[in-house]
Amino acid sequence: MPGNKHVRRDWLSYSIVNDKIYCHSCIVFGRNVKKAWVKDGFSAWHKAIECMTLHEISEAQVSAALKLKLRQTALPIIPLMRENELQNKMYNREIVKALIDVSLFLAQNCVAFRGHRESWSNIGNQGNFLELTKIISKYSSPLASYLESLKNSVEKPEINFTSKLRQNQIINSISTSIKARIKEELKDAKFFSVSMDSTFDLSRKEQISFIVRYVQGRIGEFFRPGKMNQTGPAPQI
Repeated sequence: MPGNKHVRRDWLSYSIVNDKIYCHSCIVFGRNVKKAWVKDGFSAWHKAIECMTLHEISEAQVSAALKLKLRQTALPIIPLMRENELQNKMYNREIVKALIDVSLFLAQNCVAFRGHRESWSNIGNQGNFLELTKIISKYSSPLASYLESLKNSVEKPEINFTSKLRQNQIINSISTSIKARIKEELKDAKFFSVSMDSTFDLSRKEQISFIVRYVQGRIGEFFRPGKMNQTGPAPQI
């Protein structure tokens, strides 16, 4: 620079083999840039300072340099974002695993899930699902932290793992997994039988049940209740 002042140009790159200089920023992010700076190389040394000064103030070079600086600034953040994402996944999985155990316990013991008053401000019984979840949270720090955030939340959370919708999704997922397991065991079983029976409930709707019994090293028996309309076909397994 004038007055023998030295300036470090981060965008400037020199090739020892070609004995030419290039613009690193334009090579990576440049658009509509002269080929001399990105492909052919610049070697007109008698006017090098003048051309470098004009290039580094050009709109294309400034735009490319800014993009490169932003990318270099963001690179250290990306691993932190990925690590945070993995931690959130692990945190959510621990919560869902606990809620799956709660759902399995209630279903296996034929206990009702929901209560009449499930608000966190209610000091009484909030239903078996929430009450059992609160007990398990004493031994699960992710679940305890999550329930505490729900209690202290002023606005309705975007995703609530304890809501009726999420509870039904967990039940459907468990049901799908169990039926898939039964189907696989039935395929491998040499002998199996299916029994069906129906009866009317208090609302006079006909209910039909399936009992599948098969032999696969051990005797397995599964019961599946279902609904059947008088005019409609029986549900299939």
